[in-house]
Amino acid sequence: MHLISPCAGEYNTEQFTIRLFYGRCFLTKDGNTVYEGGKVDYIDNFYASYFSTFTLDRVMNVMKIPLPMGYSYKMSRLNLNHRLMRLATDQHVAEMLEDIGPTEDSRHVPYTT
Repeated sequence: MHLISPCAGEYNTEQFTIRLFYGRCFLTKDGNTVYEGGKVDYIDNFYASYFSTFTLDRVMNVMKIPLPMGYSYKMSRLNLNHRLMRLATDQHVAEMLEDIGPTEDSRHVPYTT
């Protein structure tokens, strides 16, 4: 499973950036969920109007990460102690894009470990 974490402040009506966490696992330490090990890559210039899980599969192919793959994302205003949201259908993608959509404030909280 890969965590898709859209970057705060990197979204506009046309494009956004994601942080892709892969290669390790989520652990609970002292009551807090953290992501340990693995890699983090930033992938720029996703177009909201063309974004889909198929797009993510193509990125995985380029990165030589085996498919099939399950995707999830962290809602922008929550931390990892809250559940991750599944990203498997067009409806899930629409919900993620709505969550990271342009805002007039800076309440988006980036993923931290």
